[in-house]
Amino acid sequence: MNKKDILNLFDKYEKAECLPSETRMVDNFFDSYKKDMEWDESEHGNSGEVENRILQGIGKNIQPKIYKSKKRRLVTASALLVAASVSIVFFVSVMTFSTNLPEAKTAQVVNKVVRSTAKGQKYSIVLSDGTKVRLNAESQLVFPQKFSGNKREVELVGEAFFDVARNEKIPFIVKTQRLNTEVLGTSFNIKSYKDQKTTVSVATGKVKVKAIDNGHFSNGPKENVYLSPNQQVVYDPSSSYLKKTNIDLEKFIVWKDDVILFDEISFGEAAKVLEKWYDVKISFDQPSLINCSLLRSSYKNESLENVLKSLKFIQGIDFQFTNDHEVVIFGDICKT
Repeated sequence: MNKKDILNLFDKYEKAECLPSETRMVDNFFDSYKKDMEWDESEHGNSGEVENRILQGIGKNIQPKIYKSKKRRLVTASALLVAASVSIVFFVSVMTFSTNLPEAKTAQVVNKVVRSTAKGQKYSIVLSDGTKVRLNAESQLVFPQKFSGNKREVELVGEAFFDVARNEKIPFIVKTQRLNTEVLGTSFNIKSYKDQKTTVSVATGKVKVKAIDNGHFSNGPKENVYLSPNQQVVYDPSSSYLKKTNIDLEKFIVWKDDVILFDEISFGEAAKVLEKWYDVKISFDQPSLINCSLLRSSYKNESLENVLKSLKFIQGIDFQFTNDHEVVIFGDICKT
């Protein structure tokens, strides 16, 4: 088969338009390679996200006229790369695309990996010990290629949900600008954006939190704060105070499942969330809208326009896109 035949076959396979004999040909081809292939998420990233990026890139950069972005049956990223090697030109095209994709940025710093996301991006990571991390938009995680010694330590800026692989002998420590969070094996969310209060919210297990200040323990409470499921600690940088409370956990972790939840927040706070999720700039025609409270609402995998249409119906506001990345919200009525 030549390059054109391979591309046409992949396109038919992606669209589920292959004849039975063609489907068997593709399946057998991939199966012959997948037996010996391993996908290391700690090194290569989330396989599902990589699959989508590569498939989209093949369509956009090799055959844009015949490719349509639809969620169909996907082959594994590793197998697809192997298949691409059948044609040197095809292989080069795929690899050229994959290095220019809008994805979480990765850098190498002295045996450590630095993975960061921009607005509108989320990223899943599996660390060398099996710990799973979901990184939110505008965030950065620094972690070793392989954990060693008597602790497992990572550094976070922004927000992430951790599902830590249990190891009672080697604690897992997340360092942020103001807090050290230590666990043996549990799941929890940390939100630590610049110039905002830092929060640690626990889903399962037990978590130990201590405030720090420029590498030294703060002038606030010296004791450790221990958290159990459905508890949260909030760190106020202006007072170095750790406040422990019981919480409705859903509000703080639904983002990892691609859900936006507005509950007991203002339009101004909601705008900041939407700016991160959709990489847009939101402004208000009436400043009074900024502090106006929103009624509870949630959205899963919705477009920005649909979210705004919902808020228009629920809250009585209106909106206008001035361009692809700027939105103005206006109106003088706010339902409470």
